[in-house]
Amino acid sequence: VRCEEDGTFSPVQCIEHVCRCVDKEGNQQSPQNFYIWEDPPCNDPIRLSSSFSSPVPYGITELTSGRYLIYTTRDGEIIRKNLDSNMESVITKRPKLSYIEVDDTNMMIYYVTDGDSSQLLKEAINSAPKESPITVIDKLDKVTGLAYNPRFKSLYWLTTNGVLNSINFYTGKLDTLQTGLTNPENLVLDQLNNRLFWVEGKKGLYKISRFSIANKKYNNFKIFGIRDIKSFTFNPKDSTYFVTDGAQVKYKSHAELKRDPLLDTLFTDNDIKDISFVDNKIYYVSG
Repeated sequence: VRCEEDGTFSPVQCIEHVCRCVDKEGNQQSPQNFYIWEDPPCNDPIRLSSSFSSPVPYGITELTSGRYLIYTTRDGEIIRKNLDSNMESVITKRPKLSYIEVDDTNMMIYYVTDGDSSQLLKEAINSAPKESPITVIDKLDKVTGLAYNPRFKSLYWLTTNGVLNSINFYTGKLDTLQTGLTNPENLVLDQLNNRLFWVEGKKGLYKISRFSIANKKYNNFKIFGIRDIKSFTFNPKDSTYFVTDGAQVKYKSHAELKRDPLLDTLFTDNDIKDISFVDNKIYYVSG
């Protein structure tokens, strides 16, 4: 057994001439083994399915009470996918779906539908598609990011007019948390440190923005090495940022980014639509 200095498993483990890729706990990460003289495929993406049902951008999230991904489709379906059995089931079907968030404590999904104005809706995960969703907010400016905080039972969203908003489900209070943002998108919650992150700016001139929920403090920092951002996610355990332009996923830790804002390339693929950090892995939809 090969180990790192911190006592975790090294990414490549071999028995005689046959090797495999593992995570830090020693769990195999690639479906196939390889010989010791071959290049390790440990950074190659693992295909969970030959196809998803026409996933749309910003429509993939996780259900932590079990190994599931939940995503939306161009046909207006919200799909629950079991990562162990690869089986899929339809949670609901609604028109013009975009962002979704999951409250798996109460088995509830929150999602946005886009028309002349956006609607914020919620629905029980186990409800039948024919049941009507509950309207949280009837008319919103177009939503560009959504995040749910189970700790405070609050929902946060970004809009095209550069505003960060919230609603607290304990009190029913609506709040404007930050204004004056520049094309904000891809809202992510850091539940561990009670912060929100998102991307704002324009092509080639992007910033990662950070908002502290506790003290309402907002700041941002520039990133370089990517001209367009399709999706953004975050690892709260080591404060690493991941972004994609649709062709590659780039990353950097917060500590490294303060010294050098140039992002590093993690992997490339075709037509990456959305990325999500789940269970110490990057999940994404492509093609």
